[in-house]
Amino acid sequence: MPMDELKKFYEKAQGNHTDDDGDKALDSSNKGMKMLQKMGWKKGKGLGKDESGIVDPIKATLRRQGAGIGADGDPSAPKLGDDNYALYQKRMMLSFKHRLNRSRR
Repeated sequence: MPMDELKKFYEKAQGNHTDDDGDKALDSSNKGMKMLQKMGWKKGKGLGKDESGIVDPIKATLRRQGAGIGADGDPSAPKLGDDNYALYQKRMMLSFKHRLNRSRR
């Protein structure tokens, strides 16, 4: 397994990892933002007539190929609070994935 992948694994396990996609604020060049503003929406206000709807945008997430609706991300990704045995299992799953990908080249 590549060392950078192993380092990311341990950072996620310790809760120090941040995803690269980060939250990007939308500006007025975004089509969706333009539409919302034309309909009277203002930043920090909720959606709807009474401004009681959601304030933050819905986050898009990717599912593994073949995963069903409601699948909870990558099963080999460490979660905060995993015990040593769970981390060991997930590290082995990750190294097996890398071994498979290397043999297919």
